[in-house]
Amino acid sequence: MSATFQVISPSTASAGFLTGNAEWTGPTVRGRQSETTTARVRNALPIKINEVRFSAGGNATNQFIEVYNASASAVDLSNWPLIHTPSQWAPVKLATIPAGTELAAHGFYLLGLSSSGLAAPSTPGATTINVRSNAGFAPGQKIEVDGETRTIVSVGTAAAAMTTVFIPVSTGPWIRVPGGSTNLPVTNATGFEVGQKIGIDAGGNYELATVTAAGKAATQTILSAAATAGAINIKVAANSNMTAGDTLTVGTGARKESVKIASTGTTGAGGTGIDLAAPLQFDHASGVDVSDVGTGISFSPATEFAHESGDALQALGSGITVDRPLVRAHPYGARVVNPTAANVGYQGPPPPNQWFGGVLAINAGSITLLDPSGVIVDALVYGSQQSNSSGNGTIASPEIATLEGDQGKGGCIVVSPSGGRGFGPAASTAGTPDRSVGRFPDGLDTDSNCTDFVTQPATTLSAGAAAGATNIKVASVAGFDAGQTILIDRGANLETAVIATVGTAGATTTETAVSAGATVVPVASAVGFTAGQSISIGDGTNRESAVVVSTIRGGRGGATITIAAPLTFAHAAGAQVSGSGITLSAALFQAHAVGAQVVSGGPTPGAANKYYRIGQ
Repeated sequence: MSATFQVISPSTASAGFLTGNAEWTGPTVRGRQSETTTARVRNALPIKINEVRFSAGGNATNQFIEVYNASASAVDLSNWPLIHTPSQWAPVKLATIPAGTELAAHGFYLLGLSSSGLAAPSTPGATTINVRSNAGFAPGQKIEVDGETRTIVSVGTAAAAMTTVFIPVSTGPWIRVPGGSTNLPVTNATGFEVGQKIGIDAGGNYELATVTAAGKAATQTILSAAATAGAINIKVAANSNMTAGDTLTVGTGARKESVKIASTGTTGAGGTGIDLAAPLQFDHASGVDVSDVGTGISFSPATEFAHESGDALQALGSGITVDRPLVRAHPYGARVVNPTAANVGYQGPPPPNQWFGGVLAINAGSITLLDPSGVIVDALVYGSQQSNSSGNGTIASPEIATLEGDQGKGGCIVVSPSGGRGFGPAASTAGTPDRSVGRFPDGLDTDSNCTDFVTQPATTLSAGAAAGATNIKVASVAGFDAGQTILIDRGANLETAVIATVGTAGATTTETAVSAGATVVPVASAVGFTAGQSISIGDGTNRESAVVVSTIRGGRGGATITIAAPLTFAHAAGAQVSGSGITLSAALFQAHAVGAQVVSGGPTPGAANKYYRIGQ
């Protein structure tokens, strides 16, 4: 039998677990049978994180978050916090929507990333602020520090990229440093200078201190060759930060031991290695972990809290000095707005309703909108691809991924258009297309990050396109469809076109001359070509068609395309090899170089989303 139950939510916002229990008896089984299932649920107002841009071309900080009211009534957003959790880092507050903010029915509320942000909290009376970026800042400019306007007197250095308290091995045990300490081992010592500030454990038990000594970073390496018990020399893969007197940890588990360095030599199995002050106690295989905590960063005052491996550390730089003391205290991540900084932060149009000061992680993380009571109203978990495999990196906020997807399969994430292998708060996106992720239509919410969010399909030209051409060769045709409007190139070369038909991807040239009868074609690049694809080779009277059997994208023999039947004609080096590409409904107005972006539509901050779902 089957039964359907209607669950009516309470009138106030709440979150928790919904448990269903079924009991039955049957003729073939003695006694009473039962089954229980549990699902995480929430009752929240219909406000949605509707569109997010993580980067735009050469400006990796041209970021925005758009909130949408999917209901037919205005909603009070007063004091709603927006939380960001970069993958493998602690959650930080991006912004709190001001008191008195009411979002109209089917209205949009736009938050844009400011030119810079505070890399450390500031106190009343401060005349120097530590900032995450000083790009575009100069003496004499007027800036806004979280609602206070000041004039820049001098510009020093910005905060360095986050590093961590050293993690000896990925499987532990981790280092735990008690409160009252004045030194921490670091994964990277770059940027720390005596007299400047260090930020400890952003998003956790945050502390500020002044650097008193900048030592060496820790080293995590492996044995390059096996070492036997009694040995006084070991071969390691890396030793640039190791010096005589350091203590090494060799091995893990029951065979873990500590040894002191007598002297250092060269690396690798054939190098002179590391001489030890005392013999090894155990045998160790090649590839075993070896770590050296280094001399770390010393500071004052001593820490108030305990800290452990993986906690965030940041060299805060010398900062920016302003003309008058700040009146109020301002938190970590507060906005610093410089109206004259034209190449950093959100650039519009339109102007945002509110600025936020902390950069969104480009590759992976989560964004959560809460009501004042702390109930999750909406959330977005994103990463490099729709997979829970650890090979694709750590999924941020898995508890939210399950709330926004199939709880029985580990949840769902949104695929970031900027995502790739490797995760963290920073990444380079120069030259990437201007794309966003968003709900389409606006406010669509089936509680599945897997399907609710879409992005604009994008690719690049695999071959240059001349003015007057009606066909373009592209690296990929995924997501493109007849009737779509596309944007080709950027800046002064940007033009709009409409797709007439979509063919196959790829365009390259022959690397060397190819004889008639050949079935293996050496090419400059095999990217974009796939088995079974029809391609054309050559031009004019020598042009012929072929079907791809397989491709090799590189290696000792270079890139090649193997075809199903022997070539009819010989082709010189540099002959074109291409898929059928995308045919346009009208000729191009101008020429476009190889590598130019091709994207369907673009982000629409503060306005209705304009994505395209094939088949709809």
